[in-house]
Amino acid sequence: MHPFISEAPAQIVICTSEKIYKDRYREPDKAGDDGEQPEWPTPYWHTDAGCALMLILLAAVDQGLAGAFVGVWDKDGLRSLLGIPEHFHPIGIALLGHGDTDVKSPSLKRGRRPLGEVLHYEHW
Repeated sequence: MHPFISEAPAQIVICTSEKIYKDRYREPDKAGDDGEQPEWPTPYWHTDAGCALMLILLAAVDQGLAGAFVGVWDKDGLRSLLGIPEHFHPIGIALLGHGDTDVKSPSLKRGRRPLGEVLHYEHW
């Protein structure tokens, strides 16, 4: 891996499992009145993983550390390397450690979109 990734002293692989999520919602305290599981209009297991990732990064900053996230392109290779079971989906790696000198991204020069383009009230 790129030194940015491989040199981070702590690396947390963020995984999600559709199977575990759906199995949980089949349990009696979560199942609907008819015992059937709903159709999932959105893969909320990914949402939960994103929330966990954000909490990890915020906790790192709270402790005076730096944090970053990188996606995983070779999921099968990472599964093989770490012995991750097939039903887990590694979505990325949280990198934690002491930060280096901050370098501003050149993309900041283009500025931000106006708030009215990204935030909507009561309707789109």
